[in-house]
Amino acid sequence: MGDSCFKIEHSTEYDLGLSLVEGLILNYPARTEALKEKAISDLTSRDTFISCYSGTRDLLSQWRAYSGPNVGFCIGFKGSQMATIDSRMPLLEKVIYQKDTAEAVVSLLMKEADSYPYEHEFGEVEVGYLLGTLAGLLNVTACIIKHHSFSEENEYRQIYQPGSTDLSYDIKHRAGQFGLTPYVEIGFEEKRLPIDSITIGPCKDPELEHRALDSLLHSHGYEDVKVLYSEVPLRV
Repeated sequence: MGDSCFKIEHSTEYDLGLSLVEGLILNYPARTEALKEKAISDLTSRDTFISCYSGTRDLLSQWRAYSGPNVGFCIGFKGSQMATIDSRMPLLEKVIYQKDTAEAVVSLLMKEADSYPYEHEFGEVEVGYLLGTLAGLLNVTACIIKHHSFSEENEYRQIYQPGSTDLSYDIKHRAGQFGLTPYVEIGFEEKRLPIDSITIGPCKDPELEHRALDSLLHSHGYEDVKVLYSEVPLRV
C-alpha cells in the first residue's frame, strides 16, 4: 500500500494475439511483399510489458483465481489517472475478444499502409516512418487480443514498449512463477496509487474486514476510498 507505482511485467500473455496478427498479415493481399515482411519483422521484435486489469469488480472466477481460500480485495483505480493523452502514462486499451473484430482492425491498418504511399509522394524517410507506425499499431493490437472464452473478465491492458514512446523506465527483474521475470515500475504524479474503491471479497465477517481495511487505508493517508462488499455468496 505504501508503494506509489505499478509493476508491469514482460509476459507471454499476448502470444495468442501475436500469432493471430501475424497470420492476418501473411494472408493480406498487399501490393508488395516487402510491406508484409517488414510488418512481421517489426511485430515480433518489439519488447513489450503488459499489466492487466478487469473492468468488473465482483466476479466469482476472479475471486477464485486470485484470492483462493483467503479473503480477497479488488482495488478499483481512477481511470483518469491511469490513462493520459500526453504520454505521461503507458497506453491503456480495452481487450478485443472477438476474432472478427481483430481481423477488421488488422485489415484496416494494412489497407491504409498499403495504399498510402501510392496516393501520396513519399520518399524513403516517409516510407520508413509509415512502416514503423504500422508495426507499432499492429503490435498494440496483438497485445489486446484474447480468446473469447475470457470475455466475462472485461479486461483492460496497460502497454509499455521501450523505444516506441518517450517514456523511459528502468527494467528490473524478480523471481516469478515461470522463472526470472522482467518488469518496469510505473510511478504516479501524486506519489501514491490512484485508488477509487476497494471491494471486500466473499468472507465470513465483512464488517471485521472493513474495520481492518479502514485502519490500513488511514495509516497510509487514503481518506477518500469507497469500501464496497462482494455480492458473491461465501461457500462454506
